[in-house]
Amino acid sequence: MGNIALKCKFPRLFSLCVNTNILLELCGAWESGVWRWNLVWRRSLFEWEKTHACQLPEEVHGMSLVLGIDDKWSWKGGASIEFSVNSVTVC
Repeated sequence: MGNIALKCKFPRLFSLCVNTNILLELCGAWESGVWRWNLVWRRSLFEWEKTHACQLPEEVHGMSLVLGIDDKWSWKGGASIEFSVNSVTVC
Protein backbone atom coordinates (compact mmCIF):
# COMPACT_ATOMS: atom_id res chain seq x y z
CA MET A 1 0.00 0.00 0.00
CA GLY A 2 1.72 3.11 -1.19
CA ASN A 3 5.36 3.01 -0.14
CA ILE A 4 4.97 0.40 2.60
CA ALA A 5 4.09 -3.29 2.48
CA LEU A 6 1.10 -4.40 4.54
CA LYS A 7 3.35 -6.87 6.39
CA CYS A 8 5.46 -3.88 7.52
CA LYS A 9 2.47 -1.74 8.41
CA PHE A 10 0.81 -4.57 10.38
CA PRO A 11 3.76 -6.71 11.54
CA ARG A 12 1.90 -8.30 14.46
CA LEU A 13 -0.98 -9.44 12.26
CA PHE A 14 1.47 -10.70 9.66
CA SER A 15 3.23 -12.79 12.32
CA LEU A 16 -0.12 -14.26 13.40
CA CYS A 17 -1.30 -15.25 9.93
CA VAL A 18 -1.59 -18.97 9.35
CA ASN A 19 -0.02 -18.67 5.91
CA THR A 20 2.25 -15.67 5.32
CA ASN A 21 2.97 -16.74 1.73
CA ILE A 22 -0.65 -16.72 0.55
CA LEU A 23 -1.86 -14.40 -2.19
CA LEU A 24 -4.31 -11.70 -1.09
CA GLU A 25 -6.84 -13.01 -3.59
CA LEU A 26 -7.01 -16.21 -1.51
CA CYS A 27 -7.70 -14.28 1.72
CA GLY A 28 -11.35 -13.72 0.95
CA ALA A 29 -14.16 -14.30 -1.50
CA TRP A 30 -16.81 -12.48 -3.48
CA GLU A 31 -20.28 -12.70 -1.93
CA SER A 32 -23.15 -11.11 -3.85
CA GLY A 33 -20.69 -8.87 -5.70
CA VAL A 34 -18.97 -7.66 -2.50
CA TRP A 35 -15.47 -8.70 -1.40
CA ARG A 36 -15.43 -10.36 2.05
CA TRP A 37 -12.11 -10.89 3.79
CA ASN A 38 -11.48 -14.25 5.45
CA LEU A 39 -8.19 -13.93 7.31
CA VAL A 40 -7.11 -16.96 9.33
CA TRP A 41 -5.08 -16.49 12.53
CA ARG A 42 -2.90 -18.99 14.40
CA ARG A 43 -4.71 -18.14 17.63
CA SER A 44 -7.50 -15.93 18.92
CA LEU A 45 -6.58 -12.27 18.71
CA PHE A 46 -6.16 -10.09 21.78
CA GLU A 47 -8.43 -7.04 21.91
CA TRP A 48 -5.68 -4.66 20.76
CA GLU A 49 -4.87 -7.01 17.89
CA LYS A 50 -8.54 -7.05 16.89
CA THR A 51 -8.32 -3.27 16.53
CA HIS A 52 -5.47 -3.73 14.06
CA ALA A 53 -7.39 -6.50 12.30
CA CYS A 54 -10.28 -4.05 11.80
CA GLN A 55 -7.90 -1.40 10.48
CA LEU A 56 -6.44 -3.73 7.85
CA PRO A 57 -9.57 -3.93 5.63
CA GLU A 58 -10.03 -0.17 6.05
CA GLU A 59 -6.47 0.34 4.82
CA VAL A 60 -7.08 -1.58 1.60
CA HIS A 61 -10.63 -0.25 1.20
CA GLY A 62 -9.42 2.43 -1.21
CA MET A 63 -8.12 -0.25 -3.57
CA SER A 64 -10.55 -1.05 -6.35
CA LEU A 65 -11.35 -4.75 -6.30
CA VAL A 66 -13.45 -5.72 -9.29
CA LEU A 67 -15.00 -9.15 -9.63
CA GLY A 68 -13.63 -11.03 -12.64
CA ILE A 69 -10.66 -8.72 -13.27
CA ASP A 70 -7.20 -9.78 -12.11
CA ASP A 71 -4.84 -7.26 -10.54
CA LYS A 72 -1.82 -6.32 -12.62
CA TRP A 73 1.16 -4.01 -12.48
CA SER A 74 2.45 -1.90 -15.29
CA TRP A 75 5.66 0.06 -15.81
CA LYS A 76 5.55 3.57 -17.16
CA GLY A 77 8.88 3.67 -18.95
CA GLY A 78 10.47 7.08 -18.78
CA ALA A 79 13.26 8.70 -20.73
CA SER A 80 15.69 6.28 -19.14
CA ILE A 81 15.36 2.52 -19.24
CA GLU A 82 15.83 2.31 -15.47
CA PHE A 83 13.13 0.79 -13.30
CA SER A 84 12.05 2.33 -10.02
CA VAL A 85 9.16 1.70 -7.66
CA ASN A 86 7.89 5.19 -8.44
CA SER A 87 7.46 4.20 -12.09
CA VAL A 88 5.08 1.33 -11.28
CA THR A 89 1.31 1.72 -11.24
CA VAL A 90 -1.26 -0.83 -10.14
CA CYS A 91 -4.00 -1.21 -12.73
